[in-house]
Amino acid sequence: MASAATLSPNAAAGVLPVPAPAVSPGIVSSGGVQPSIVSTAATTAVTWKNSIHTGCLDAKDLLVSLFGYILVPKFLIIENFRLGILCRFLQFCAVSLVVTQILVQKQWIYYSTPSGELYYLDGAFAHAGANRHDAGAEYCANIAKYDFSDGAMAVKPTKCLDLPNTRRSYPEGQTIFVPTYVVEKQQSFDTAGCTALASSCTNPGDVFSPIGTHTEASSGECVCENTHEYFVSKPEDTQVDFHFRFEAAQEDSGKRKERGSTDTRINKPYSVDMTEEPYVVENLDHEIITTLRRKGTKDATVGGLRFVSTAGQPVSIPVSAFLQAANIGGLEQSSVFANHKHANDNTLLAAAPLRSTGVDIAISINCARKDLGVTEEQDLNVYCDINADAEPAWTTRTDAVSDDFNSRTGSGVLKTKKQHGVRLSFRMTGRFGYFSTSIFIGSLTSAIVLLELPGKAVMLLALFCLGLLSRVYYSCQSQRLNLRHQVHGFAARMINAKKSYEQILGEHKLSSSLDRATLGREMKQAFHHLCEEFDEEGNPIPDDNKPLQAAEVEKMCDLVYHGLDEDQEGGISLDEYVDASTSNEVLRVGQICQFFDDERPKTCLERVFDDSKWQLDEDKPRKRAGSKDPSATPRQAPGSAADIFMNL
Repeated sequence: MASAATLSPNAAAGVLPVPAPAVSPGIVSSGGVQPSIVSTAATTAVTWKNSIHTGCLDAKDLLVSLFGYILVPKFLIIENFRLGILCRFLQFCAVSLVVTQILVQKQWIYYSTPSGELYYLDGAFAHAGANRHDAGAEYCANIAKYDFSDGAMAVKPTKCLDLPNTRRSYPEGQTIFVPTYVVEKQQSFDTAGCTALASSCTNPGDVFSPIGTHTEASSGECVCENTHEYFVSKPEDTQVDFHFRFEAAQEDSGKRKERGSTDTRINKPYSVDMTEEPYVVENLDHEIITTLRRKGTKDATVGGLRFVSTAGQPVSIPVSAFLQAANIGGLEQSSVFANHKHANDNTLLAAAPLRSTGVDIAISINCARKDLGVTEEQDLNVYCDINADAEPAWTTRTDAVSDDFNSRTGSGVLKTKKQHGVRLSFRMTGRFGYFSTSIFIGSLTSAIVLLELPGKAVMLLALFCLGLLSRVYYSCQSQRLNLRHQVHGFAARMINAKKSYEQILGEHKLSSSLDRATLGREMKQAFHHLCEEFDEEGNPIPDDNKPLQAAEVEKMCDLVYHGLDEDQEGGISLDEYVDASTSNEVLRVGQICQFFDDERPKTCLERVFDDSKWQLDEDKPRKRAGSKDPSATPRQAPGSAADIFMNL
């Protein structure tokens, strides 16, 4: 049990624990100094060293030095109602904060960000429905107003064409490009048949081939350049079909993982434990639910698009839905690029539409599992939200369709295609939560430290900020250790113990030892105020302040008597009584004797840091007894407590 020092015998409502540093060094808490492994090892080492010096090191000493004791902190209880209220208030705030951190923020969960990728089955990644050509659309019926130039980029569409599925989208890793406006350029080179090349260039004879420009160099080389610019009909109806897979680490080492896919008919979700070989694989029975969300909202979906993995169907989303998810009204929405031609011809659009410039849409697939609560059953399904964010920029893609140019003859055809359109860039993100023992223990450790802060704060306030009260509290909490003063006090208390022993025995029994009857009589007198009393009929009177019964006092006397009689000779000798009276001293008799042993070897550090003077200074003049002034009034012994304070 920890010892306690109390400043007042009166019980008060506010009790403030303050630690005392008079024990082995360790981790300091609000209740006291906690013993550490270092202090335990130091105590064991000192015990072994003392046993080696005395030549009494045996198995019993080793066992006792290792397992025969524990280190318990010492407490100082300050009875101060106001400090008690302040401490309880701060502790209540700390408990509320701990409950919020652990329970509300669920600080027992290890969070992992999944990694993943898109993939396609059977090469089918995009398609569009029938009747895709819409001649009545504004960008087809009134195509002239889309003429645009800002000095850096120029757009001059001439047609509105439908494209087959293979040319309506282009997958590029984790990116899908859907063209909305296409510029096809064909350059024909010749050195011999310039006349024929010029005729076919200016009169193509094909409704889909525009009239080109023919140039002829003085060296005999001629070039025909045909440029074909057109809008793609209904690109927003292009349906993007894809699957995605993910992988999430279940711990810091990454050796335990969970893997899953939107196509659970083929790729079942499972967890794999790679901590040892062979790997342990466990199939997981849960769904992967994918939903397209509108930008800036948490629960609003776009077109009710929701896909469940067990259906076996891919995630199929039209381009128009991605535009809506990014808060884009459509491809006719104006871009940030102003049309310089609009100043001279107000029939043209004032700014280029997104159909002409294209748009870059960053799509994040955010997969997560609902966190495990304290009492609720965890939902093992994985919920993936698809979010889109648009960036206004010229979004293009350039292809070299064919290159038939012969450098030796200087003839041939070079075809290139530059496409403006919607680029969908996918990335996997999210958060998976798994129960972690290490994180849970770390959270508890942080909570314990946080709960100790109120006691620490009030302790500092009590010890250093309350003026005279703090000086009293600090002196009670602190213990000054001066070896010479300890020796003086030890010797005085040994003399007091000797005189007490002689007073108990009496002058006529000094030659004998303290027997059981005498010890029992003295102890009964000492504990008389704690022994129960009886009424006139001999029944015990209930009283919490008198808990001892006669039989219990007898047991206590037997225990004390046999404990003091160490040699079991049937009596307590003077030596045994004095040893017991000084058993709780800081210094031991053997240690004091070693201080005065001139032949005791000292270590180098002891010689450096030992500033205690154990030898008298013979050169220092000392007062002789009886050298005081004979005319001075002799000091009288105090007769009461008031006299003691008057002498101060």
